[in-house]
Amino acid sequence: MSQQKTLYIFIDESGNFDFSNKQGASKHFMLTAFTTFNPALQRDRLLHFRYELLAQGKEYFHATQDEQIVRNKVFEFIASLKDQYEVYSVFARKNRTNPSLYKEINKTGKLDKKHQGIRLYQLLCKTLLGYIVKRRVRDMDNIVVLLASLYQNSEKNRAMIGEIKKSLKLQPYNIPFYIYCCPTQSDINLQLADYCCWALSARHEREENRPYEIIEKQVKSEFDIFRYGDIEYY
Repeated sequence: MSQQKTLYIFIDESGNFDFSNKQGASKHFMLTAFTTFNPALQRDRLLHFRYELLAQGKEYFHATQDEQIVRNKVFEFIASLKDQYEVYSVFARKNRTNPSLYKEINKTGKLDKKHQGIRLYQLLCKTLLGYIVKRRVRDMDNIVVLLASLYQNSEKNRAMIGEIKKSLKLQPYNIPFYIYCCPTQSDINLQLADYCCWALSARHEREENRPYEIIEKQVKSEFDIFRYGDIEYY
């Protein structure tokens, strides 16, 4: 195989598509990318720990559900990677999000709740990937993107990927790229993206900074996409 330099981008989301002030609705919807040129580096250490947890009935690492002792070990591992990864994030204040970005109307003219928020997701994903590509364009020969699945339905995931591919083809860089969509539990690096996303979300949702401080030096961008907006829709 040729010695191409591949940038691997693992993207997970936090927040929900409940655009209201109801209890349980998140303030933000966020996408976070965990990027690395070496996705296998030291991962055997984390896999050993995961197999220990499998023997205890725990399927995979998921920051919102993990016990604190598990979180501590995963963040300890992330910290040990030092400068072997970078984190990028883009988020939307949901109350500043124009309803056209999350209200989907089906063929019968009714609100399609199953696809609610998909346009916002696509906007954030295009923005996030566009920024990373622009920043790292001289460092890589090709790109592999793994998105955490939004839907259980593979056709919906493929349609979403198709829209994102169209936007990347418009970028002024002739860099080959591949985009895949898979469940978070299927890839250890997607689980690391989940942890980084959780740390950033905790900072913005409830001003909890301790998890963020662990990854802070490797966070290269936190972009509030509606930071200049002054219209609040709810």
